[in-house]
Amino acid sequence: MVKVFRNLSSGEMQSELAYVGRKTDHSAYDAFVAVIMTHGGLGELYGVNGDAFPVHQLTLDFTAEKCPSLAGKPKLFFIQACRGDDYQLGYAVPANGASEGELSMHQGSSSLNPLQFRSSRLESNEAEDIDEEPAIAAAKLPKKQRLVPSFADFLLSYATLAGFKAQRDPQQGSIYIQTLCHYLELYGKSRSLLDIVTSVHREVSEKVFREAESTDNDGGTIFQQTPEVRHTLTRRVQFV
Repeated sequence: MVKVFRNLSSGEMQSELAYVGRKTDHSAYDAFVAVIMTHGGLGELYGVNGDAFPVHQLTLDFTAEKCPSLAGKPKLFFIQACRGDDYQLGYAVPANGASEGELSMHQGSSSLNPLQFRSSRLESNEAEDIDEEPAIAAAKLPKKQRLVPSFADFLLSYATLAGFKAQRDPQQGSIYIQTLCHYLELYGKSRSLLDIVTSVHREVSEKVFREAESTDNDGGTIFQQTPEVRHTLTRRVQFV
């Protein structure tokens, strides 16, 4: 079953999501998919009247607690919206790849990436303490019953990274959505969803854009777009 909503205010979007999540029985379905195409900013989506609501509220009506008929099932959100006002700039690298140490990412003054920095502060005895002192004891559940984490099995796929613009072609529409549809049509029944999303990320991020008011000869800003996915999926997702 597919429902299409057009030109909703942020309040109307929230109302429709709440109705679908809390008051709809999804027992006959294997998954829930929402595609949201709108304007946005950092951490928020805009309705047709310019009012905003936080992106994190998208999933609240679909948790195992609020929507039991979707517990343990994939809940997929594909979001075409800007997440800021900056452009993602590209950097020239050798076409055949660089040898180790030849190229570096500029991420501030530290030579350590955040994961390396965190792990360097965690001594071996501290790691052992974490494993040896569980926060709570394991609980026994009645037979024929299992617990489902409330926020498990979500996937949020964004057209762009936080803080950056998402591009839209005047004739073809969303670059991200068009590419996603193309790969779903080609590989939807033969590859996992995460494999497909990764391919979408690669193709979109390889495209080069120029500001609309610029020409090829005026030296306008050239930029790119990298999508982002966040998920709590606990199983492989593949359409049949």
